[in-house]
Amino acid sequence: FLNSREKKDSKNDSNDEMSVHSDDQSQFSTEIDAVANDADIALESNSSFTGRYEGTQGIICDASIVLNTTSNPRTITITYDGTTCPGAVHTRTGSIVISMAQGVQWKNAGAAVTVTFQNLKITRIRDNKSITLNGSQTYTNVSGGLLINLPTLNTITHAITSDGLSVTFDNGSQ
Repeated sequence: FLNSREKKDSKNDSNDEMSVHSDDQSQFSTEIDAVANDADIALESNSSFTGRYEGTQGIICDASIVLNTTSNPRTITITYDGTTCPGAVHTRTGSIVISMAQGVQWKNAGAAVTVTFQNLKITRIRDNKSITLNGSQTYTNVSGGLLINLPTLNTITHAITSDGLSVTFDNGSQ
């Protein structure tokens, strides 16, 4: 039997653990969304992938971008350098590689890319908590269209799936 103080401590431990899990889930969701946005920016800024041209250098303040449009699949490699961007809530190191087959354009319905995370470490500035991502996801442009055309299309749907993404937290748990 637990006395009332032990019951209270047990309840507080359970609440603390739930709070940590909730915070971890929130951090993971926020950072995965940020990487998906970076991937979309990189895809939409290169004519080989979209059919329009804007250029890619400098579009992500804490990263460099290398394009390989002659290989099959074509690749965009985004390497994060750990820079703290103005107004940023995190720093990032590591890279992602976006791969798309020759002849596919991201603007078309059904176009798919593979995004491979290579030791992408994201550290939250406010508390120095980090997550490290490895593995891959598939992004599919379900509806077709580019975000630049959203005002005229009204809706663009992207699906993100994965069967092999690992997340390692700063305490070593996965």
